Amino acid sequence: LSNYFWYRKAIIDQLDIFINNNEKSEELLHELFSKRYESTSTLNLQNCIWLLDDKFMSFSYFASEGVVKQVINDIYGDHSADHNSRKVMDLFIAFDRADNSLEKDCVIIEFKALGATSDEKANAASQVRRKYAQSIRRHAKNVRNIFVFIVTQIDEETKEGLKSDDFREAVTRYGTMMNYYNRENDAHICFLCATTVIGDAKDRHELFFKLLREELVANQRRGVELPHIM
Repeated sequence: LSNYFWYRKAIIDQLDIFINNNEKSEELLHELFSKRYESTSTLNLQNCIWLLDDKFMSFSYFASEGVVKQVINDIYGDHSADHNSRKVMDLFIAFDRADNSLEKDCVIIEFKALGATSDEKANAASQVRRKYAQSIRRHAKNVRNIFVFIVTQIDEETKEGLKSDDFREAVTRYGTMMNYYNRENDAHICFLCATTVIGDAKDRHELFFKLLREELVANQRRGVELPHIM
């Protein structure tokens, strides 16, 4: 457990360095979240999707560089492919809903290099809506919510361009989020600043340590022998 928490801190530190010193590499940003070209239904602690949200670690299926057709086949069985079925999603996650229904929620994550142009970032919004969300909604069974996150940096030019496409701005403690509800495919699309991701991940990591320390103190008072990990 202690190794895992220190591993999380190391990943956060690497992401922090990347954000401050590297504005080009989309591949490195991807690799910090997950090893590329793999799929699994088994928890792997080297999977760092918790950088976005810890709840996504309870996935029932995960694919990095997942081909749309293969992802749907893996989860739901063979289906009638369409012209978008060969498209590759950076990350795809399916996880069971908290209400124990048979439906699943799906998450698609795309990465754009922090130094990408505003046009390239705008094209990403169009791509995830017209290709990924549309194909998942049409062919995947028992899907309730589709959430799409595009992780990049949001400058003023990008922000204004997204607003013209009906995205709404939300200012967070660590940066900007741009949100859009795509009615056609019943999908929630969100542009996230990489700085927002790292700030939130740091807060959650610190909370983990705080709760763990409190548990250790409580167990020591009860006379329970536990290894010291701080």
